[in-house]
Amino acid sequence: MTADHATPPKSDSHFARRHPTEYLTAYAIAGALAVIVLIALFLFIGHEIPTHDALTRGDAAINAWMESHNTEPGETIFTWVSYIGAPVLAVTVAISLIVFARRHDWFHVCAVALVTGGGLALSTILKLVFHRARPLSAAEFMTHPSYSFPSGHAMNSMIAYGFLLALLLDQVHERGRRVALVVGGLVVIGAIGFSRVYLGVHFLTDVLGGWLAGAAWLIVGIGGYRFAQRRFARRQSM
Repeated sequence: MTADHATPPKSDSHFARRHPTEYLTAYAIAGALAVIVLIALFLFIGHEIPTHDALTRGDAAINAWMESHNTEPGETIFTWVSYIGAPVLAVTVAISLIVFARRHDWFHVCAVALVTGGGLALSTILKLVFHRARPLSAAEFMTHPSYSFPSGHAMNSMIAYGFLLALLLDQVHERGRRVALVVGGLVVIGAIGFSRVYLGVHFLTDVLGGWLAGAAWLIVGIGGYRFAQRRFARRQSM
């Protein structure tokens, strides 16, 4: 592994390059606050689900409305969109791992594997903890039973596509292209989440919970990656 595999990205701000310690400290504080807020919102939803209060009644109403208004062409379209959040996502992560491995960039192989693999494990554990049953309409599209909260498609797409997008942004320096990539990534992640509600395989709060938990893990993953990146670069320069 060469030093340029883990050097701080040139897209970092001038302050980040001149004062890496202060930058990392500020990033850690802001990231920790964001993670706390995201986790609090996630736990609020998780706590409200068993009580069958306004949130769950709203879930049922939204699913009933979707079921009565969806169409066969719409189901076809959003079935394909849903694939982007599972098989296509898995292939995308696998390709990124192969590309980094062929470059002998083991730093990024480990980073992608840990962030995406850790996110997958976390989503599985959270489903077992909350063990929420899926909507009755899910039987039409689900080939095997599984728990509903949080949505694995929403959570894992947030984590995997979000982390790969962060790596890509390190290589893109033109502001317009960076904005377009971020907007495009958010549209893809949002469409995947919406597809799960449209198809009736998840409640809206499942998707929201997946996004919240995914965003929290993504922030932790990017923070850990940035810290390791600079630490490795410092060691290489000694």
